[in-house]
Amino acid sequence: MSIYIRDDDVLVASNSYTSSFGRFKQIHGWIERDSRFIHRPGILVSEIQEFPECIEYIKDKIKTTEQMQPEIHGLHHIDYGKLTKEQVKGDLKYCQEWFDLTLGWKPVRFYSPWGASSPHLHEAAAEVGLELVDTSKIINLEGRYGVVQRLKDGESDFLDDQEIFMHWWTGGSRLLRVVEVIKHGSWTAAAAANHELFKE
Repeated sequence: MSIYIRDDDVLVASNSYTSSFGRFKQIHGWIERDSRFIHRPGILVSEIQEFPECIEYIKDKIKTTEQMQPEIHGLHHIDYGKLTKEQVKGDLKYCQEWFDLTLGWKPVRFYSPWGASSPHLHEAAAEVGLELVDTSKIINLEGRYGVVQRLKDGESDFLDDQEIFMHWWTGGSRLLRVVEVIKHGSWTAAAAANHELFKE
């Protein structure tokens, strides 16, 4: 079983954390607690270039663990639905080249900002060898039908080969609960081993 954590907007400035990179590393550290979890950070190429230490961290994790699989979130955090197909392809090609030259990694997905979806976006992604992942495929951490509640209800098989959506600056404790439940086999066992994390 593999469970994928889609982690969008990597290192975009947040008022919640003084160290964006520190928080990103913390999230990845939690994901690494169980080998069934795979981290798929959505990289904004224009943003991550301002964080060379994060680039080196991701490169190292790609080389040393199978739990880091970065994907493209875009060159900029814009509404790609407003661009022409050729403009979208241009941005995606630039991102692909940057990933290859800088990270030594070939992404296979385009996580469009705000989950934008239209025929020309799907076509643009496909024409450069990427899959556009839009909001129709999102499984959230939160909500009545989110991962946390379903795990509380005793479900877990639904996560096999699924991708859970989050942003690195929010939902961290929920993600950690999910990791601990999978690691321990049930919500009850995880709560017994982690009283503080699971207290209501």
